[in-house]
Amino acid sequence: MNFLSLISNRIYLDINTNNSEELLSAIADIMSNPQISSKEIYSHLKMREELGSTGLGLGVAIPHGRIKNLHNTMISIIRTKKSIDFKAPDDLNVNVFISILVPEQATQEHLDLLSYIANMLADDDLREILNSSTNIEDILQAIQVYHHQST
Repeated sequence: MNFLSLISNRIYLDINTNNSEELLSAIADIMSNPQISSKEIYSHLKMREELGSTGLGLGVAIPHGRIKNLHNTMISIIRTKKSIDFKAPDDLNVNVFISILVPEQATQEHLDLLSYIANMLADDDLREILNSSTNIEDILQAIQVYHHQST
């Protein structure tokens, strides 16, 4: 899995959203492509959140879904301008979202990515960079450093 290649052109900082619905809509717009519409992505993400929040705590969440007509895994990193209620288990608002979309049949890849990202977000230094950096290249470099340290 080359995590960096999956996110390199989908990092967005200081997105304006006021609630979880606006956030899911922003993710859907960012990740839509000729294979899959933003409406379909939004629907999958919304259904997943209704099963239980993908908020991890410490201000981070991993909205995700497996999608039938998707051919390739997609990941985005979004930091919102202000933290929003995402029903995280620690009751803290969330402002860093790493969203994953995988093809419906990619069950193991989906689980592996969720595990990798959850572990990555548990790293205090990396989480601080995701929260404070104003430069996408700094975020990519921090993720690359984390990746090399964890493998």
